Amino acid sequence: MSVTMKRKFVSLLAALMLAAAPLHAQLLGFSHSVSLVGVMPTGSFAKSVTVNSESVPVFDRSQIGKDASLGIGVSYRLGKSFDVLVGDLMPFAEVGFFWNRIGGDNRDIFDDARSKDPRYRNVPLMVGLQFRHDLLPMVKPYADLGFGIDWFLPCREGWSDDGSKPYYVFKSSAATAWQFGVGAYIGSMVSVGVTYYGLGKHAFDFNEKRTEQPGVPGFARAANNARAEYRRINALALKVAFHF
Repeated sequence: MSVTMKRKFVSLLAALMLAAAPLHAQLLGFSHSVSLVGVMPTGSFAKSVTVNSESVPVFDRSQIGKDASLGIGVSYRLGKSFDVLVGDLMPFAEVGFFWNRIGGDNRDIFDDARSKDPRYRNVPLMVGLQFRHDLLPMVKPYADLGFGIDWFLPCREGWSDDGSKPYYVFKSSAATAWQFGVGAYIGSMVSVGVTYYGLGKHAFDFNEKRTEQPGVPGFARAANNARAEYRRINALALKVAFHF
């Protein structure tokens, strides 16, 4: 089976599992929720870089994984609550998908060159524990902590209309990750909170699927540099969750 077919099969299997999870959860007494997420990069993930606009605009290995702008995302959580003296504890499993583009100034440079700008996708998979306090009948503050794995998936950048101009295809990367969140339930169906994601120390390297254009300054040098670079990917997220 080809790599492309394997990816399609895994994506289809994941979609079927997510679609079946709510029904299965109800049958077993589990709760589930879907969150809409606003993603604000922090640290090196948000660090500004400037692409060279005088040559072919590409983010090389030292720039990819930086200059992320505000992004959006969605997450799905499955858990089961247990009553304690002043509230409840809920072990949970959660999967998310976050999407960020690079900063506007660099996007303009890529757009002017009619080139595809880099875009970042993170897929965190966490297990953890949430504590919810019965403060008021309609307002119940919570705190949660989770650990797991994050997959960082940079999109291909450059040109894709033909093979005459260069593009980069970066390898995906997996790293251990964690999250810590606080917020409050408003009633039983909606919660609002803030979560900090430590999405791990990721390796940035090219794979072999790329084209090269002879004579383009910087591109060949970056492509021939076989040393991967590492940096941490972190983000602060505003989450609005709908509970079922």
